[in-house]
Amino acid sequence: FPQVTITPSPTANPTADWKTYKNTKFGFTLQYPKSWRVIDYTENRDNNHEVLFMGDENSQQQLRILIEENPNDLTLNNWLEKNRPFFLKNRTPENISIDTIPGLKSETEGVGYESGIKTYDDTSYITYNHFVYGFYFETKNQKINSELNSQILSTFKFIDQKLSTKLRI
Repeated sequence: FPQVTITPSPTANPTADWKTYKNTKFGFTLQYPKSWRVIDYTENRDNNHEVLFMGDENSQQQLRILIEENPNDLTLNNWLEKNRPFFLKNRTPENISIDTIPGLKSETEGVGYESGIKTYDDTSYITYNHFVYGFYFETKNQKINSELNSQILSTFKFIDQKLSTKLRI
């Protein structure tokens, strides 16, 4: 009998042509779509540890990474109860993992108070080495692209876990 060999076709990597952002101050990398642009506030401001990734006009989506101090190493739930009580109220956040670190995620929608523009938010948090990392995906007038968000978050990696323990701000 003739032998038949089946070779699976390779799966296309949706992030293959993306750019890579590297933050040496907080020791992480993240890939993002090549049509997006980055504004890094972490290098110039002492108390505002924020990086903004802005999508093109078609997506009208952005990702804001906000890095906040957690000097007492509170658990994520305790930190959220103290600093973001609205995140836990009237919602049931789902358990997630970002770079193998457990976290919480929640999606909301609302209408801007002054603008009247409908907004959609997909927010995730992790705590790592005396900091809490908030990942805020936001859009206006259209639903969040959850698949794109998952792809972006799957590329988030801490560069050197030993290095980031030395960082104290």
